[in-house]
Amino acid sequence: MRSDNIDPQEYLNYVHDVDLSILDKAPKLAPLIKSLLGKKYIFTNGDAPYAQRVIERLGLDGLFDYMCDIYAYDYRPKPEMAAYQSLLNKTGIDPLRAVFFEDMARNLETAKSLGITTIWIDDGSDWGWPNWNDQYKSKNCFIDASTDCIETFLTDIMTKIGK
Repeated sequence: MRSDNIDPQEYLNYVHDVDLSILDKAPKLAPLIKSLLGKKYIFTNGDAPYAQRVIERLGLDGLFDYMCDIYAYDYRPKPEMAAYQSLLNKTGIDPLRAVFFEDMARNLETAKSLGITTIWIDDGSDWGWPNWNDQYKSKNCFIDASTDCIETFLTDIMTKIGK
């Protein structure tokens, strides 16, 4: 944006102009999300129109109370602290009573520093940045739990609490 004078909205429109037909509906996930106590938020480094397309494609529309996108935090992306502070300020989230699900592990470190419980959705990627240090990774110092399937994770939790 700054060095190449690129309009961020044009750029995001371009990179998010993708075919979402590879995404399957998630009919079992919707009731699990709905049954979670408290408000539910989308916190994305993308923009709201793209995130909304994904949510609709998955059949999860209407489940979230607020969407905080890259525009809402002035193009300061996760994992920058400014993004998290913006989310907390806009929503009034109490970090000590929040759970953050994220597919890029590096984005959990800032959340954890704020006292948020962190769940890494391990999609098989590189933990969110190249050349991840295996020693650091093995410590899991900012990941409270991990899963490769959010649906299974939530089902297990609901079973344990008797829902």
